[in-house]
Amino acid sequence: MSENIAFFWHNAADNAALTASTEVATMPASNLQKQQKNKIWRSTANTATIDFVLDAAEDIRVAAALIYGHNLTPTGTIQLQIWTDAIAGASLVVDETISPWADWYGYGYGGYGVGGYGGAPGADIRALFPAVSVIYLPNYLDPAVNRYCRFTLTDTSLSYLQASRAYIGDLWQPETNFDWGSDLAMLQGVSPRLSPGRQEFVNPITDQREFAATLSWLTPEERDTLALSRMSHGLHKPFFVIPRHVTNAEQIMYSMYARYTNVAVKSTRPGYSAARVGFREVK
Repeated sequence: MSENIAFFWHNAADNAALTASTEVATMPASNLQKQQKNKIWRSTANTATIDFVLDAAEDIRVAAALIYGHNLTPTGTIQLQIWTDAIAGASLVVDETISPWADWYGYGYGGYGVGGYGGAPGADIRALFPAVSVIYLPNYLDPAVNRYCRFTLTDTSLSYLQASRAYIGDLWQPETNFDWGSDLAMLQGVSPRLSPGRQEFVNPITDQREFAATLSWLTPEERDTLALSRMSHGLHKPFFVIPRHVTNAEQIMYSMYARYTNVAVKSTRPGYSAARVGFREVK
């Protein structure tokens, strides 16, 4: 895949048959298929498998998988395996393992690694962002054939694992990335209030992120794809978007589970169009 902005619109995992090796009764694995990010799956152990058998009728091409809102630390791992015949079957076509958190800076650079000396972010910084761990697949896989998918989450430093969304599906990228001058805003989640004694107070809620950018070199097909995605999602249906693929602080800050705020498309030159896209993090 290229480094251009990527949209994850069509989630085959939501319509799959789902089972997990461990779950808390009040936080079942089925929560991974719900759009609300506050619906959490939680395990009773520090290792777990989550199996998805994709619907053969899914009209997509699987290109990426991700786990969102998880609690894994940099010492944990996320493994994705895909078979063509059965879960843990004889025909394995994908076997990828990643670290949930990449190092943000080299040793001695930046102030947000462990202990302020670089490396992976510490727990205080990780708590500011819902984790998005992505596995880009080596090529497009047909869900009608490559239906049997297993995530294995492991972290021996924890007593349980949790996540709020799973995604297995395609991604869309324009041939030309967005222009310089994009906006990443942090929107205050609450307004200050005054007590009867005239003391100001706020609830400690993490700011909501909002991103806006211009794509000036869309082909007619890309223009139509983007406009139709806005029409099909409206302002209510969330999706994943990753504007920056750099595996450091910038990627985590930009990556979102978001809703559209706007898509404005206009013709700007023969054979091309421009679009202003905006989306806001789901809280």
